[in-house]
Formats: sequence, structure tokens, C-alpha cells
Amino acid sequence: MGPVRRPCVSASDGDPSWIAAVRGARCGWAAAELQMVVALGALLACGACRTTGAPSSDPAARERMLAMLMPSSVEIVSPFTRIAPTSEDEGEGELDLQLELLLRASNALDNPGLMIVGDVRVELFEFRPASGEPKGRQLARWVVPLVEEEDQRTYWNPVTQMYEFRLGLRRESVPAQDQYVVLVTYNSPLGSHLSDEEVIDVTRFRRVLAPSARR
Repeated sequence: MGPVRRPCVSASDGDPSWIAAVRGARCGWAAAELQMVVALGALLACGACRTTGAPSSDPAARERMLAMLMPSSVEIVSPFTRIAPTSEDEGEGELDLQLELLLRASNALDNPGLMIVGDVRVELFEFRPASGEPKGRQLARWVVPLVEEEDQRTYWNPVTQMYEFRLGLRRESVPAQDQYVVLVTYNSPLGSHLSDEEVIDVTRFRRVLAPSARR
């Protein structure tokens, strides 16, 4: 059996002063012990329970929280974006060229590697050197859907954490130049639009694009 605790008896008016002091001290210790037990139990209860934050009722606060995770920019990865032949033998068909485009999306915290949903419009233009507006005549335009699961599996590269598009081009529609302008516009299901523009260098494939290569 455990120790038997004596009841706390309050001092009466008839008790000698020393008895009253002992009884008062005993009652004080009993009250202190009770307070310690209650406090310890409260601490254990708080430690055992999990705190869950209630959803914010402020629309502006919810919008700020979502904005941190949603894409805030798209970027053409220019070192790997190019116009190239569709095969090593540089075939002679109408669609034997392709625009190889790598696209990366980032959120407001500048964390890249986001998957996006909606559609991506890609436009290819002639490059106008020494001009405040480098975009010349539009050469081609594509709209790539990123709506279905199959779309994501087709274009998303889980290794590079980027989208890879290979867009067919008619050889005769592409004038021989060393540089071109690529404009990408991402349209989200929420109605927002993000874009990026880049001048790409295709000097490596200049021979493929030259008129002599088309004969």
C-alpha cells in the first residue's frame, strides 16, 4: 500500500500557537502539492495533443498563402533551347526541323521545378538585330496543352524538373539566321498569364538552315 496521507485540518481558535503553526504548514504543503500535480497534468496534456491551425477566414490571407506555392514565373532555358534537325541524317521532309524548348516554372520563393496546369503558347519570330524590338516576323506558333495526365507524362521530365517540348517546323518557313526570338506564354486555369522571351542562338545548325541545305 502507498503512504496514507493525513487530511488537512485547519487550525482552530483553541489550538496552541505551535499546533496551529504545524497544522498551517501541513495544509500549505498539501495545497502546493495539489498545484504541482495539476500543473504537471496540464503540461502532459498539452504535450500529448497536436495543434491544428484553423483555416484562415481572411480571403486576402488565403490568397497570400496560395501565392507562395503557385507558379510566379516561367523561364526559357536558353542554353538548351534550339532549332535542330529532327534526325541525325538531317532529312529533307517538310517537317524535318524542330524547335527544342526547355521550360522551367518557379514559385514566389524562387523554387524551380514546379509542374503547371493549363496551356503553353509558343511563338517563334525572326530576330531583328540592333533594334529596340528584337521580334520580327512571326514564323510559327504552337499551343501545347498541359491539362490531362497524359500531357504531363509526355512533356514533363522528372530528372531535370522541367518541361521539354519538341515542336515541328516546316523547313521552308524558317529563314536562315544565326538567332531567333522565342516567346512563351503560360495560361493558367485561373486566368493568370506568365511569359518569357529569349533570343536563341542556332549558329551550330546554320548549315542546316542555309538555303543550300534545302536543295
